[in-house]
Amino acid sequence: MSAKAKPVAVESLDEAGAATEIARLAAEIARHDALYYREDAPEISDAAYDALRQRLTAIEARFPNLVAADSPSKRVGAAPVEAFGKTAENNAQVMLNRMKLIPDTGSPYLNTPIRELAAKAGGSAEVAAYRAALTTVIPEFARILNNPNLTGQLTDTARKEMEHVIDGSSTLNQMQKVFEVLKQDKANRIADLNSQRDALRSAIRTPAGEGSAGGAPV
Repeated sequence: MSAKAKPVAVESLDEAGAATEIARLAAEIARHDALYYREDAPEISDAAYDALRQRLTAIEARFPNLVAADSPSKRVGAAPVEAFGKTAENNAQVMLNRMKLIPDTGSPYLNTPIRELAAKAGGSAEVAAYRAALTTVIPEFARILNNPNLTGQLTDTARKEMEHVIDGSSTLNQMQKVFEVLKQDKANRIADLNSQRDALRSAIRTPAGEGSAGGAPV
């Protein structure tokens, strides 16, 4: 079996080779984004992922005419959070719907043993489904609230902190109120990231010393 071919150095690429490599890198980055953000199943390290993006950026800098409107290098700011956050909200709604079908005494203290009894002694499929939904939602919101840019791995500390917020013994009313707060927090983070993105784009469009010059903006 032959060894995997070493990528051609950026400075050695011609335009045709650069176009092919840009397409490959964009597809590879999109695949890893899906694995990380939607499936919570990353296949490569953060360093390897960063290397893919750095190579793409370097090639695009050398061949600016090949930069696509939907290039991963242009996805700055809130776009990943918005996409991932929408998925998290949908999964939270699934969890709340499941919660309506399981025992709720109105007391978290009593909910714990009663739900455990329903699951273990009664074989409740609804409690099992609720717990599965809960397991999905906790890491999603932990990632959004503890890492606004959705970079790096989710830490055990962040996950445990969110387990205290999204408590499986909560009443339905408590959980609904919790998600109202979490959704607002997510919206605030997206607004902040959008503001940072707009400032960055403005800086890119207006190099130093050109801000006061006449003429229409690009």
